[in-house]
Amino acid sequence: MAVALRKDGALTFEASDLFEGAACEAGAAATKPSCPADDVAEERSIDPARRETVVLVEDDAAVRQVAAMILDLLGYRVVEFSSAAPALGYLSTGPSVALLFTDIRLPGDMCGTDLALEVRRLRPDLPILLTTGNVSDVAPHVLRRLPGTEILLKPYGRSRLQRLVTASLVRGRASQ
Repeated sequence: MAVALRKDGALTFEASDLFEGAACEAGAAATKPSCPADDVAEERSIDPARRETVVLVEDDAAVRQVAAMILDLLGYRVVEFSSAAPALGYLSTGPSVALLFTDIRLPGDMCGTDLALEVRRLRPDLPILLTTGNVSDVAPHVLRRLPGTEILLKPYGRSRLQRLVTASLVRGRASQ
């Protein structure tokens, strides 16, 4: 697995033996517990003219709100979750979704990389964009099983989020 930090702040991973045997793990470190009321999906924009839906999974309400606002301004329909399990339940029902955008550190039994791996198993063609504020959260051995997955480092703004969402969707369309 080769890791490259691009100018736009994203990490890109390509399969190789560079990190074979590396002990890097995705951190499930101390995270605040989620409120059960936060685990329901919230659709930010229900405009039927919106072409593509992004599932956003972020436990920090303020970060989730800003990310959803940016995605909404970019023209995406956003379905929000504060933890992985309800997002997985939603994605398991087969709705039309263009992208999964998830934080790596999430409360509960499933972190963002676990969610991504399960979603990749269920929906192999669904593009996935991971985000984290700590590069040590990135587990190379896990990402080898998520080829084509982009990582957006926090903090990020509109232009970086837009570039990575677009890159993820273009890559996803190319692989179909």
